[in-house]
Amino acid sequence: MARFLTLPALAQEQNTVSPEQEGTITPSDAIVEVDSKKAEPDKLLNHGISHFGRSKFPEALQSWQQVLVIYKQIRYPEGEANSLTSLGNAYGTLGEYKTAIDYHQNSLVIAQEITDRLGEANHLSNMGSAYNGLGYYKTAIDYYQQSLDIFREIGNREAEAKSLRGLGLAYGNLEEYKKAIDYHQQSLAIARKIGNREVEANSLNNLGGAYYYLGEYKQVIDYQEQSIAIAREIGNREGEAGSLNNLGNAYYELGDYKKAIDYHQQSLAIARTIRDLIGEANSLGNLGNA
Repeated sequence: MARFLTLPALAQEQNTVSPEQEGTITPSDAIVEVDSKKAEPDKLLNHGISHFGRSKFPEALQSWQQVLVIYKQIRYPEGEANSLTSLGNAYGTLGEYKTAIDYHQNSLVIAQEITDRLGEANHLSNMGSAYNGLGYYKTAIDYYQQSLDIFREIGNREAEAKSLRGLGLAYGNLEEYKKAIDYHQQSLAIARKIGNREVEANSLNNLGGAYYYLGEYKQVIDYQEQSIAIAREIGNREGEAGSLNNLGNAYYELGDYKKAIDYHQQSLAIARTIRDLIGEANSLGNLGNA
């Protein structure tokens, strides 16, 4: 059976909170006067985010390591936590999950010390993502559940949907596909209610993934086609390529090899256009199988 892909747009969701969300600093008017010391590190932090978005990982890591030192020196815990989170997300993307966990654990400690409930929930969710990547699925579930409880407590619906997604992925990895479907359905319902098309597309893709492993390939096709339509609508080329690849896998399992090849070729073309080496490798592998 071919490997079914989760959409990368939220993988870092992997990670329920991306470096863009965690790293961008917006000081409140009340503390602008004391922000002069952190103007430069804030800029450096966002330079790292820019590098990361262009897959320049060594440059991003260097920027964030530098800014972490500065935030510590000026005693700005929120910035320190943002830097640690960005580093954790980056190492998670690179597959270095143990290093990612160390950074997210340090971020979590800071959030708890300064009573930042949103930050605490974000860091718990990131811990869940890292443990999920490491293969410790029950530990991941524990962290995702803790984050979900806080997001519900503070009324953050978007983050709630992402924690539900994480739970669905972890239960899927445990081969508890019916539980996975339940969590992905909850995530999808919230995404549609709040109008978050990216999370909606991701949830549809993940539902397709759960049904794929249950052998219900027509359901997979239905969910993937919906996911592709949204990805095209919002211009998420990486997500589009991932869902096309998954659609090809479903047709392969149904014995329709011509359609499978067509979808894998479309996925490959996009992966090459956006220079997604991992996506390109997956598409080539699936074309080889077809």
